[in-house]
Amino acid sequence: MSAAAPSFKTHLHALAECASIYSSRPIFKLPIYDAEGVLRTGAPISFAHFQSDVEHFAAHLARKLEADG
Repeated sequence: MSAAAPSFKTHLHALAECASIYSSRPIFKLPIYDAEGVLRTGAPISFAHFQSDVEHFAAHLARKLEADG
């Protein structure tokens, strides 16, 4: 009897799935403040942009960890 693959998804699986379906839709907004520190608006970040940022940071972190042994 062979072991079945796990049926759960990680947060990265969920992000990849949502990014493939809703790539241009906003996942959240970054706050934009004026010079006095008053919140003025929010800059939308799309699923695709967020996934790209996550992958970029993961690659950076992997390089740092590899360099540190």
